[in-house]
Amino acid sequence: MRRFPAAFVTVALVMAILPGSVSADRITKFEDHHVGAFCEMPIDGGYVAANIDSSTEFGDFAGAQLWLDPALPFEDPPSISGATDTVNVIEGPSEVLLSASFTVMDADGNPLGDAQLEITLAPSGEPEPIVGEDFGNHHSKTEGTFQPLAGTGVLTLPDGELVLDACFGDVTTVSVFESNPRSFVIKDAGIVLDCFWETPDGAAYLFMAQNTFGFFADAGLFSLDRELFQSGGATGSLTSSSASATIPLVDPATGDPHSATAEATLTPIGSPVKSILTSQNGRVRITEQALEPSGSLEFSTGDSFDINSANCRAVSSTSHSIFTQPAGPKPGGAVPVNDSPDGAIQLSTGSRVNVQTRGAAEDAEVPITTCPEGPGDDLGRTLWYSIAGTGGPVTIDTAGSNFDTVLAVYVRDGADFIEVACNDDVLGDPVGATYQAAVTLETEVGTTYLIQVGGYRPSFFFIGEPQYGRLRLAVS
Repeated sequence: MRRFPAAFVTVALVMAILPGSVSADRITKFEDHHVGAFCEMPIDGGYVAANIDSSTEFGDFAGAQLWLDPALPFEDPPSISGATDTVNVIEGPSEVLLSASFTVMDADGNPLGDAQLEITLAPSGEPEPIVGEDFGNHHSKTEGTFQPLAGTGVLTLPDGELVLDACFGDVTTVSVFESNPRSFVIKDAGIVLDCFWETPDGAAYLFMAQNTFGFFADAGLFSLDRELFQSGGATGSLTSSSASATIPLVDPATGDPHSATAEATLTPIGSPVKSILTSQNGRVRITEQALEPSGSLEFSTGDSFDINSANCRAVSSTSHSIFTQPAGPKPGGAVPVNDSPDGAIQLSTGSRVNVQTRGAAEDAEVPITTCPEGPGDDLGRTLWYSIAGTGGPVTIDTAGSNFDTVLAVYVRDGADFIEVACNDDVLGDPVGATYQAAVTLETEVGTTYLIQVGGYRPSFFFIGEPQYGRLRLAVS
């Protein structure tokens, strides 16, 4: 069962109801000035990731995460972490200074003291123009610039100082006027309870949501002798402290009516987690609070299931989303030399890549099979790289890319590609996420690993266009 951030439910409903072939009845207009930086690197005894973001539209955020051996970066909870909504930004003609202070905690949530994060960046390359176009009934004007940055940083912790010698960022200024119904700005607050149970002869599920669109609940039961589906509107409520629902069901084989009743309490787990979900044409800032559910789902058949954290995920969230039509460079242009496995560019530990993917072929050269959703995590406009095994773990990370990425790692067996790792979204535990893929895998000396990395390509109901843009790739 794939875990989507809570904001995904609202976004999916908005996209489903917005008309696609009529003139818009409302206008989206906004200006945004964004200054951001991120630093990631291995350290003696672990791995560190830190970032500072300041946006006139989305607000400010800064934080740091530190994984100490044997914790695996991006897979295990960080050993030390902290975050804040207050940042300082000084922009000069040749230098950008970002800083923030925040309290850091250990993996159990115990405060360790105050930390200071400082990042100094300079322009890396020429500014890239952002220009929009009109398409039929889509009337938009998008203007702006994207200036890549590179530099260094310092993370001062209560027990010492870490020098961050590989930091990247950007200064992006954009002005958008949109009258197309598929371009929108939306704020939302909601709660989701999502449960699934497996039984010796079947399964059951429960899904509840409360957000901008109101209350929704669905349940089902599958066994050898019956299948029950929702037959009408559910009643109930869902808050950050309780869940209650009565759901009418029917057995399609017999027409017999049934029902399901859910009752549960919800208790906060830990502190809220803030994430920024970046895709090619959208940006979602979301704050999620994990909730521990406790209750039961009762079917009129007598079947009963425990609502608990082992079978359910519950989260409350607030989000601010901006989605626009494509802007900036269009697909096409010069074909990258590493557009196929034969042209794979060799990387090593410490390598960092910063390239555009719009010139890559639309279709991926090798399909992916082991991502959480298999073909549902399809990709396209891919580039190829290779690394030599070190005899230890290697992390491949696309943090900082400005589109939704997917990456897979293979070894060759003659003409066959054997997939040994794959990732679409990096999911926090129990909440938090990023659309920029990352994997950590154990490697063997003498083995060459091929990396295919590209943009997420929707393929649930139809084959869509793969995302593309500025790819940042780091090997550590």
